[in-house]
Order: sequence, then structure tokens, then C-alpha cells
Amino acid sequence: MNRTPRFLTGLALAATLAFTAQAASVHLADIVAAPSGVMDFEDAPDLFNGAIGRNTNGIRIQQLNSDGGNDIWSASGLGNGRSWYPDAGDNGWTRIRLVGGANFEALSFFGGSGWITPPQSLYFELADDGVVVLSGTLAATFTGSWFGFAGGDFDEVRLRASQGQVMGLFDCPSGGAGGVNSSCNFAWLDDIRVGAAVLLPLPSTAWLALLALLAAAISTRRQGAGLAAVAALAVATGAQAALINRGGGMVYDDVLNITWLSDWNYAQTSNYAAFGRMTQPDAHDWAQALLYGGYDDWRLPSTGQPDASCSATHEPGFGFPTQYLGFNCTGSEMGHLFYADLGGNAGESVHDATGDTAQEIANFAMFVNVHSFNYWSGTIPDSFAGLRWTFSMFDGEQDTTGANGSTLRAVAVRPGDVVNQVSAPPTLALLLLLLGLAALARRP
Repeated sequence: MNRTPRFLTGLALAATLAFTAQAASVHLADIVAAPSGVMDFEDAPDLFNGAIGRNTNGIRIQQLNSDGGNDIWSASGLGNGRSWYPDAGDNGWTRIRLVGGANFEALSFFGGSGWITPPQSLYFELADDGVVVLSGTLAATFTGSWFGFAGGDFDEVRLRASQGQVMGLFDCPSGGAGGVNSSCNFAWLDDIRVGAAVLLPLPSTAWLALLALLAAAISTRRQGAGLAAVAALAVATGAQAALINRGGGMVYDDVLNITWLSDWNYAQTSNYAAFGRMTQPDAHDWAQALLYGGYDDWRLPSTGQPDASCSATHEPGFGFPTQYLGFNCTGSEMGHLFYADLGGNAGESVHDATGDTAQEIANFAMFVNVHSFNYWSGTIPDSFAGLRWTFSMFDGEQDTTGANGSTLRAVAVRPGDVVNQVSAPPTLALLLLLLGLAALARRP
């Protein structure tokens, strides 16, 4: 009689827990196809008290730290008819909960920033029992777009929007509009929808959990070949690219093991350089001197050479090595981000979302102030010391230009992550799988 080994029973249980435990996620789309409740403000008065808020179809919305009084202007013209908008801006933030305090399965809304001139952004926090489980900054517009949150482990959504990159519920990058309490928050919302999320891509934790369950099933039949196949599959699926919004204006790439500054024009945002444009030596000095998020090891992105993924080569002669350039260069850090994570295609702007997956769109939303122009690399071409590599977010081309002859924008990157992770679920699931395989290998 076949008996499943004890370690595989434990492995399957751990995998089931990993698979059923959901993590909060962000989406730039309406992810609630059949809502159990909708709040659209069409029956709201022109002006009403945001602190009191509204309860509609099981959804509760309030304005916290607001100006007080009739501070919500539903007839502002923003959104699809009437909407939730702090009249002339305030210094508060918007909170959305379910009546009764249950966790959200998923929530979508159409909204943006009432600050009329770009760049604009929307800061969000997802909280559970008062503890923030996910936060970040998303690009926003005056005319509005869809935002969605899913995962089931949060019972509160907090929102604040303005000009520039908003990085907290009390952050005021615009300097305010001069009204009461500086008038920094201009977040407007419409068509709030709650319910179950449409089918979303499985996170890496779920894939590993499925692998572990498959290992347990196969082990009861043909342990040797079956588990060897599962192990190979685990290696193949465990290396999926992932960008993780760490909040505070930083995005971690767990494939390249680097952290990006989410503001791709921070030199202008911080008033370091007019329009953020610098020569390459100036951009290099800016990144080297940057102190951000408590880290001082920022640099310009690197350009890997040789890079066989590039579409073209150049032979500089005089004993210098072949230079790899053109399109589809994924050996550089900016090229990898453009093509592997943001859905970029050769000859197309990074802002062109045609054909992009939901994950690629969500990845791009982690960044702000990305211009469709060339950005400096920190790598010096082998052929000529006066040149520097560049990468174009306009069409995905990698090329060189004079270090002092052009003024381009720059983004900063640093090695490693910006948080300490202990027993991350994907790592734990993979570890359990490998331990199980090792135990099987020792059996006679």
C-alpha cells in the first residue's frame, strides 16, 4: 500500500496555506466585474460635510483632517457626473471602508487629481486593523483613470492626490494652493465598486504552492522521475520577474536585485537641476551624492557589455571590443526594465500600453515622471572615453552620446533591497520543496 511520506504531507499543507493566503495587490483597471456595492454620488447634494461622509450600498467614505463644514463638492464636474472632491482642495485624505468593518475582497474606483497641471500622483495606503499592509504612489491625471486593489487582507483604503509625487498622507510636494491648511490634497473619486475581483494572474507564491502540491501527488506514484520533473519546473517558474513597490518612492527589482528611485525626474522634483536635465558628469555627481530613504549608495543605471540581446553591433576598431547597441537590449538595467517589466517594445514609447499585460501596466504605475526621452547610463563605452551610454524611453533604443555635449535626464538606482525580508512566502515554499526532494534522494 502506498503511503505519502510525512514530510510531503507537511509540504502539501504548507503549500495549501501559501496558496490560500492572499497578498494585497494594485491594478490600473476596473477589477470588480460584478460589484456587490457601488457608490457613484449621483444623489449627493452639491456640497456636503466630508467628515460625516456617506454610506451607500455597504460602502462608507469619509474625509479625514479636512477643512470641515461643507467641504466636499460633488458638482465639480470631475468624473462621470457627480463625484467626491474636496472643494478647492484641503490638507486631508480620503478613507474608504465597508459598513461593518469587514475586509475587502477587491475595490475599484475611477479617480484622479483635481490639480489641473501635470505631473500628478495618487498616494494610497491599504490597512488592516489600522496597520498599513501596502502603500505606494501611482501616476494620476486630471481627467481620471481606473484604480483597483485586491487581495483580501485589508479593510481600509486611504487616498491623497496632488501635483508632483505624493509620498504620504500629509505630504505636500506641490507647496499647496494657498487655501485653508495649504490645500495640498485634490484626490477625487467616482464609481467606487466593491466585490470579488476578476481572475488575476497567480503570484509567484501560488505557483510554488501548486508545485509543492504536485510534488506530493506525484510522489505517491512514481517518486523518482516525477519529483525530478517538478524540481526542474520549480527552477523554471521560481525565476519570474517581479517589481515590488516598497513605498517611500522606491521600487525593488527582485531579479536584478536593485532598487529604483520611482521618480524618474527627481533631479527636478528636488530642485537640483532645471527640468532635470544635466550633462552626464553632472548626473553622475548627482546620483553619487544622493541621500534618499536613508541610503547613500545611489548611482546611475549600468549598461552591460557585451549584450547579445541587442539588435545591432558596432566595431570601433583600434583594438577596442565590439559594442552592442540598438533595440531589445535587456543586458542593461534600463533595457531590462523597459522590455521585461514595463511591456516596452522596440520603436514604441514606454507610455504606449497597447498590448501590455495587467502586470506590466501595474509595474509602470509604480513610477512617476517617466519622460519619453533619453536617460543617462553610468557606464563608459570601451571605445571612447568622451562618450556615455544612453537609453531612450521614447523607443527603447540603447546608444551613445557625448558626455558633455548633451543635457539629458537621469534616474537613480542602488544595489539590493530596501527592506529586510524574513521567511518571505515564495522562498519558504521553495525551501520546503527542496528539503522534501533532498529527503527523497536519501531514501533507499
